[in-house]
Amino acid sequence: MKTFRSNVVRAIGRGLDADAALAAVTTTPAQMLGLADRLGTLAPGKIANLTVTRGDLFSRQGKVREVWVDGERYELGGENTFGGNWSIGWGQGSHRLIVNADKDTTVQHPGRAPTP
Repeated sequence: MKTFRSNVVRAIGRGLDADAALAAVTTTPAQMLGLADRLGTLAPGKIANLTVTRGDLFSRQGKVREVWVDGERYELGGENTFGGNWSIGWGQGSHRLIVNADKDTTVQHPGRAPTP
């Protein structure tokens, strides 16, 4: 477990496509287990499991800052400096995200009410 991410980084360094690596730890296992209707992607009605990183998840410099499991947030330490306007991407799209990092962090998709 302790070397899992560093081994994925090594595999990418040896030629594994980063999108294929992400699929290998998200959509592929969900499909193999018959759980793609609930897991593997971020979509309405699915279980919200998410990893928030500073930097690229699959880089040696990337740092995991938070993990969300079934919609519950688990901070991994360090100061919260995520406030601002962000662009997040998955699949072939990019989406704007607004994060207010006050006492209680809120995340807002433009045009929708903030969620704590």
